[in-house]
Amino acid sequence: MSGVFGAGDYVLLYTYKRTLGADKYEYAKMSTLNVKKAMVGKTVVPKELTSFDDTLLNYKSIIALDKEHDQLVLSYLEYIGDLKFQEKTVLYDLETMSIQTPAAAIGFKEIKERTLIMNYKVGKELRKADIIGKIGFGWLDEEWALLSEEQQIELLTKDFYGETAD
Repeated sequence: MSGVFGAGDYVLLYTYKRTLGADKYEYAKMSTLNVKKAMVGKTVVPKELTSFDDTLLNYKSIIALDKEHDQLVLSYLEYIGDLKFQEKTVLYDLETMSIQTPAAAIGFKEIKERTLIMNYKVGKELRKADIIGKIGFGWLDEEWALLSEEQQIELLTKDFYGETAD
């Protein structure tokens, strides 16, 4: 398990498999658990985000929680070719982990106490969500997805362990 995040009536769980010695992360999964139902004695089962695409780990992605609307906000950059990226934002219902509707990210400028707030729009409605994490190796290098596997391993080793892959 990599992370547990509070999300109103829910807990967001983020897990992945890491092979020791291989420095490779696989099978990333996000799921939610309704803790409010669990507190009143109901049986709850984690709902997995089945449409999560591991290739999002190649780019810059942001995960945020809109507690007012019970939604997970996933904003990411999609490589469209010719060294260009396009921003996409998708909302997921925390109860069902199904896609609700596309949205448009506006920015990440507001800081409330110790939380970075993401501003986004659904249609013409302006909304806010608490950013809970950055995922994607694009945060290490702007052109991560364009690097060879050897270059990615070298960058990972250098950045995470303070040494080179040799």
